[in-house]
Amino acid sequence: MTNNSSNNASNSNASNSELGNGNSSNTDLLKSIPFFAFEVNHDTLFDDSKALLAQVFPEWSSEDLLMKQCKDGITNKLIQCTNKRIGTTVLIRAYGKHTEVIIDRNQELI
Repeated sequence: MTNNSSNNASNSNASNSELGNGNSSNTDLLKSIPFFAFEVNHDTLFDDSKALLAQVFPEWSSEDLLMKQCKDGITNKLIQCTNKRIGTTVLIRAYGKHTEVIIDRNQELI
């Protein structure tokens, strides 16, 4: 993995063993999560986060966004994104560099 960290909401190509040993409720849950093939670069964290929000919430204006990096994480970068106009806050998690070596991201979704 490079400096980029994939921030996919789900992995639609995961096998049943990766989805909780074939548990159909886990499979159904994962299939219901929207998938965005998007990468957030650690060097351009806020700009990339805004670009991702534009895809997920096209009706949001970037001028209405308040971005704050939460710095307590160990393996990930977490950005708190608040739309000031409507009072909605979402979190964007950028996977840490090379964390796929120690964390199975498919298993983590379950």
